[in-house]
Amino acid sequence: MIEVINDWIKNPKGRYQEGVAIFKACAPTEMSKNFLAYFEAEKGEPKQFDMPFPILVNKVSFIRDLIALNPDQFKDVKLTIVKTPDNSEELELKNKEIEALKAEIEAKEIEIEELEYDAEENKDEISEKEAEIEELELKLEELGAEFQKLKDRRGIQIVHFDNLPPEIRKLYDRVKEITPLMASLHADISVPKLNNMKRKSLVNQLVKLDDERRAAWDVIDDWSEGKKVEFSEGKQPIEYSADKVVKGAQIARRIDRLKENITRSRTVADNAERQTIKQNALNRTASYEAELTELEKLIKTD
Repeated sequence: MIEVINDWIKNPKGRYQEGVAIFKACAPTEMSKNFLAYFEAEKGEPKQFDMPFPILVNKVSFIRDLIALNPDQFKDVKLTIVKTPDNSEELELKNKEIEALKAEIEAKEIEIEELEYDAEENKDEISEKEAEIEELELKLEELGAEFQKLKDRRGIQIVHFDNLPPEIRKLYDRVKEITPLMASLHADISVPKLNNMKRKSLVNQLVKLDDERRAAWDVIDDWSEGKKVEFSEGKQPIEYSADKVVKGAQIARRIDRLKENITRSRTVADNAERQTIKQNALNRTASYEAELTELEKLIKTD
């Protein structure tokens, strides 16, 4: 989480709404009460040194320091960068529309100020200008909503632990289990008088746990980046009905499912950038193919 926030603090230009997302997820209650509405009221993408941008950078920096001091307080919040198609040109065009509309509203407000020097004589014209401003402000709200939708397609994604996919939650929980186990093994291995055979056994355990942890983080990272990831299915044996007709239908459905899984896993293996992800997909493919062979034999026998 700290890395994501630091990345934003180093380069906040053009990423105002991402900063607001960080603030909304992590700000203490009192700070959120005082500033969130102010930050969210900004339409479009303000310039880096226009208010409220510098204030937002200051508050996000404060939040970053809070997280560093007390990480447990923020353990159920995950910030991830979501890799999505570049829509920066579309955002820029929409932002120009918003800026032009703001300038038009400001110009009409100046006109009203000039007319108010003789308000009684110009009251009809003032009312007309005020009505025009009201229409423009409604249009500004609409453009702001459209701009926000474009912004939501990319950038920082706020994910609370309880809302993570079940498979990702399991991986996080497993990583939490592995970390103290590895620390304990490190401590045992460092004992000077430890028997060589015992030390070798402990080292093998440590290597296996480290491989498992790295593989888990590979899947978590791919998911965080918006890549399609596959999860291993449970190893519990499937129980088929004693009735031959029902059993045949169940096996036929399972065969269709296995063929889909094989196709999907092969695609993942072909496109995987990380060796661990590729190997896991190949392992799943082999497992699915073995089960498919057995079921096809069973169908022929029955």
